[in-house]
Amino acid sequence: MKKWSVKSIFIALIVATGFSMLLSFLVLILMINLTIGTGFIIPADRQERQVESLLDDMKSADRISTDAIPEEIKYVFFDENQRVIDSTMDEEGFANVSDFVSGGQEKYYSGTRYYVKETLQGQTIVFEYRIQAQFAIAKLNQILPSVEFFDIIIAVVLIIINVLIVIWLFARYFRKRLMILKEAADQIQLQNLDFTVKSTGIREFDIVAESLDSLRKNLAESLKSQWAIEQQTKEQMSALAHDIKTPLTIISGNAQLLEETEQTSMQQEYTSYILSNTDQIRDYLTQLIEISKTGRMQVVKEKISLREFLTELQEKCEPLLKSKQLVLVNTWAYEDLPELICVDHQLLLRAL
Repeated sequence: MKKWSVKSIFIALIVATGFSMLLSFLVLILMINLTIGTGFIIPADRQERQVESLLDDMKSADRISTDAIPEEIKYVFFDENQRVIDSTMDEEGFANVSDFVSGGQEKYYSGTRYYVKETLQGQTIVFEYRIQAQFAIAKLNQILPSVEFFDIIIAVVLIIINVLIVIWLFARYFRKRLMILKEAADQIQLQNLDFTVKSTGIREFDIVAESLDSLRKNLAESLKSQWAIEQQTKEQMSALAHDIKTPLTIISGNAQLLEETEQTSMQQEYTSYILSNTDQIRDYLTQLIEISKTGRMQVVKEKISLREFLTELQEKCEPLLKSKQLVLVNTWAYEDLPELICVDHQLLLRAL
């Protein structure tokens, strides 16, 4: 897969933009030719060619006639004494013609108006025409701006459209490449590390892709190592719990044997402490084995009597207090305490 640099891509963007502008210019020329060919737009030199054709016909006939003059061509027809015989010009055109006829020049222009005169058999005719493209439909010339300005507007619109298309294509190209990096980052975030970061085709982006791939590999190795350690820890905890059960069973069995012999009240109390605590240790070991297998502690909440719970807690604490010659004094009033609480009985007892 060929790789591009960001610099080369931006150069390609500039070239594509220039090409799109050239394409817009060619499309505009094609549109102008089509509109002229279909007669929708009148060419700028049409009136000039019409005037030249009229002058040729008059010279051939050696006389001036206004019958074949098109409506869009304005004229003034003078007799031998420079008196107006016929005219279709407006006041501005007639003012221009007055100075033009008295002079010796045959052609004259004022602004966008062009004038040409011809004298045959003492009579003179002056034509007024304009070198300006126009719409074939007269109303469009009044509503819309000039054809030249209209062409400029179309050219600007075409250029804008083509440039936007080029920008959209390049933005789409970059977005696809960035999505490759985003997808890789999302997979790493979700710890789905069994994949390979694809090449984007852009050198600078591929540097980031290689960094993400390196991060993926290192994270995968770290997680595998962490998982192995956790598995080893769980196995060791489970093995240790099983190992503890053996001497615990021996202690519990001997305590049960002692319980069957004749004992003083104090010895019976201590034997009872041994049996109850070995049972408690056995429960702890069972929970420890379960945690090592599942990785989580099961919490079972239930409603229990607070008074019974405090009594049980006090009984659990008595052996420890006696060994240290301490006395537990209750400073609370049961009537001020709630009757029931919703807790995990064993977990709360163990925590306290």
